[in-house]
This record gives sequence, structure tokens and C-alpha cells, in this order.
Amino acid sequence: MDETDLTTAQSYRLNKIEIIQKEIELEREMRNALVKKYNKGCTAIDIIQHVLVIGMIGFGATSLGTLSTVVGTPVAIAMHVGAVEAGILSIASSRIGKYLATKMDKHEKIKMLAETKLTPLVAIFQKHWRMI
Repeated sequence: MDETDLTTAQSYRLNKIEIIQKEIELEREMRNALVKKYNKGCTAIDIIQHVLVIGMIGFGATSLGTLSTVVGTPVAIAMHVGAVEAGILSIASSRIGKYLATKMDKHEKIKMLAETKLTPLVAIFQKHWRMI
């Protein structure tokens, strides 16, 4: 092999490494955006769940207060129904929050894997450019 073949082969390899490096960087940025999106979703679900719990407490206390009067029995029944609905929605939001947290963890792990794979590629490039 002569010098031009070695130079061509080396530049081909470096070009492939650069392409892979760009793909991994793009993957890392995409996963970072997904983690942020799922984190916002988890925060929103937590807020909704807290509001629903406060609603359940409020509906329960109001229904007990109106149940003490004979005239307030229909209102008390409506408040109990509201408390039950808030409880069901709270359970549903808890399930959704767990699902979003699982997805966020998955994307976080993939992002960390991409960063782990990117570090040796950067080292290869730095080594090559120091040799030139």
C-alpha cells in the first residue's frame, strides 16, 4: 500500500466516525428534549393530583356540613358524588404520572448511553487532530 491509499482510508474512517458522532449528538439532544417534555407532564400531573385531593377534602367536608341539615341532603349527595369523582380522577392521574415517569426514566437512560458512546468518539477525534 502506498501513502495515498492510507490517507484515503484514514480520511474515510474519520468521515464515518464524524457521521456517527453527529448522529449520536442528535440523538442526545432529541432525548434531552423528550426528558424535558415528560418532566413537564409529570409536574402537571402532580399539580392536578394535589388539586383533586384538595377537592376531595373540600367536597367531603362540605357534604358532612350540609348533611347535618335536613334540607341539605340533596346537596350532600351531590358533594359525595363530587368527592368520589375526584377520587377516581386522582387514581387515574396517579397511573398517568407513573407512566410518564417511566417514559422519562427510559429516555434519560438512553440519553446517558448516547453520552457514554460519544465520549470515546470525541477522544478519537482529538487524538487524530493532535497527530496532524
